[in-house]
Amino acid sequence: MGVRAIRRLAGNASFWLLLIGQSVSNLGDILYTVAVLSFTYAATHSVTGAASIMILTTVVRLGAGFVAVQVVDRLPHRTLMIAADIVRALAIGALGLFSLRHQLTLPTIYAVTAVAAFAGTFFTPAQSAILPAVVARDQLVRANGLIASAVQFVQTAGWAIGAALVALTGAPAVILVNAASFLLSAVATAFVVTTAAAGEGDNPATPLGPLARLKSGWTEVWSNRVVRDVTIMDGLETFANTIWTSALMLAFTVQVLRVGQEWWGYQLSAYCIGTIIGGGVAALAAGWLARWGGWMIALSSATFALLTLWYALSGSATLAVGLCVAFGPVFQVRDVVQSSMLQASLDPRAIGRAFATREMFLMGLFGPGMAAMSLLADAAGPRSAYVAGAGIYAVVALFAALSVPIRSYRLSSTAA
Repeated sequence: MGVRAIRRLAGNASFWLLLIGQSVSNLGDILYTVAVLSFTYAATHSVTGAASIMILTTVVRLGAGFVAVQVVDRLPHRTLMIAADIVRALAIGALGLFSLRHQLTLPTIYAVTAVAAFAGTFFTPAQSAILPAVVARDQLVRANGLIASAVQFVQTAGWAIGAALVALTGAPAVILVNAASFLLSAVATAFVVTTAAAGEGDNPATPLGPLARLKSGWTEVWSNRVVRDVTIMDGLETFANTIWTSALMLAFTVQVLRVGQEWWGYQLSAYCIGTIIGGGVAALAAGWLARWGGWMIALSSATFALLTLWYALSGSATLAVGLCVAFGPVFQVRDVVQSSMLQASLDPRAIGRAFATREMFLMGLFGPGMAAMSLLADAAGPRSAYVAGAGIYAVVALFAALSVPIRSYRLSSTAA
């Protein structure tokens, strides 16, 4: 049944255009991240210094989130995605030109990162909101699973060859490839067609002011029991997820595993392989997950906590790579189910600003989490940050198991 259901998506050209656009831009992002983080880590020689790129991104996106809430449901989601892609292409393209002229400096990187983060703040909620207007509700889990697999497939290649490309061709070529990827994503998104019920506009008879619009977004999130509990759970996870940022993983690889930076890339590639598998599993078992996804969220969180603790206490690079493969399916299946729950539960007329408001909440937690974990890693060693992360994941698992809205939620009443 799963394979036949996947084939039904084959005739939906807009879905495949979204998939292609997201995959291409994500490939460029990985290459850009490798180039920028390698440069920053080499320049600062500290985890906190390298993590400053992530912290800056978080601060900018938090501030820009207020603006995104104001406009994300006033303009077509497709238009916002295209505009964000073009802005990011121009900003990162300029950085590539600076690099070609050997003028790549930390202030320049910070400035371009801030512009790209600002544009990305509008892209993310529009991207999340547009999928329910492209595929039917009963196809959300499969669509999210296929998109996740495709994105992770290209990320696998990106992490595997990113460091090698920087070494062989230099940062300018890698950065310019990222700029081109955003342009390709914009072209693909331009041909996406949404349904009439896309929810991409307010009722002109009931205009909302800035504060009222922000309040409306919060109301959409906190008045819906499913969305509220998933958001609380994601908020807790935000602190823990900072241990998987590239800067901390690089430090763990070098200081704890005591191997070269190439093993950093191997771990990230291994994780991506696991998420490819997880996305495929979610697409094939979409009917079952739509019925029992709430329980799967709790089980996945508990499994992730145990695997993270094992990873933290390991000292073998080979074991670390194997665990990264195991992380992938566990995380991806849960993430696909959670994304589908949110998309199916929110009001289509306000889905954009609800996602934007939710993103503000999570970004507000990510910055302090990133700073705390980075400082902990610098003060007590990277291993301590991963032990702390495992403890937080255990709390998340308990919360999911005790939450009736999450545990009992059904996207469908029958497994197909």
